[in-house]
Amino acid sequence: MHKFLSHSAAGIGLTLFFLNTSYAVDSYRYVHVSIDTIWWIFLGLLTVVLSPFILMGALVWHSARRKAAQDLQAEAIAESEK
Repeated sequence: MHKFLSHSAAGIGLTLFFLNTSYAVDSYRYVHVSIDTIWWIFLGLLTVVLSPFILMGALVWHSARRKAAQDLQAEAIAESEK
């Protein structure tokens, strides 16, 4: 039984491997590369690289505003206790 399962798994694996490679070969027929392709790749990579920095800046700005509000609140409490 064990030998049958291992042969079946190998057969299924090879079938899936060749099935995926045939789809990859056929997909090149639909790829249209032009002079604009490099710019689209550049813009895509630019957004992927810069988006964490934009998010980090927004989070730092939000944190600074929250800390400033807490400091003002602490000063108001200290002022009212005097």
